[in-house]
Amino acid sequence: MLILSLGSFFASSIVQASGESYRVIGGVLAAKLLVGVVCLLLSSYQSAVLFFIVANRNLTECNCRLSALVLSDLVDEDYVRNRRSKPMSSTISGLHALVSRPAQSLAPMLSWWLLRRSGLTAGGIGAQPAAAVSAATRLLFGVPMAVSVLQAILWSQYRLRGPELARMKRRRVEQRKSKQYIV
Repeated sequence: MLILSLGSFFASSIVQASGESYRVIGGVLAAKLLVGVVCLLLSSYQSAVLFFIVANRNLTECNCRLSALVLSDLVDEDYVRNRRSKPMSSTISGLHALVSRPAQSLAPMLSWWLLRRSGLTAGGIGAQPAAAVSAATRLLFGVPMAVSVLQAILWSQYRLRGPELARMKRRRVEQRKSKQYIV
């Protein structure tokens, strides 16, 4: 588990140095899905469930650390494309927060509502109804895997990578040097 934590910490440093955020984020999304499928098949073992929880958390953290790099590329692209006198970084970061923060707040409430609806009894450590256990398993494995698939589909549409990213960064540097802005 320590290896996963250290891996997510060093991944952002490696990506910053190499500029290969697209490949790394795509690989992390694929790893999340693969870990989810394998652990779901082995879900009768408590160690597999524990491994999934820790691995999913660390892989998600890895993508969160890399999202700042993607956002900075989007800010630069907007700056170059629209020839702005000032970058729109605060607007783009604000939009990112507007979308992600409510989702982080609503997810636990929705999960609790679904579990209660399936018969989960609050406060009791004793045996839970089979429907509640099944719902908990579906939430534990199904939601992260479904989100990973959705993220991978959306990430495949991201075009600011490779030669296009290098071309945009060169234009950004040229714009900065020439100081020829159109307001």
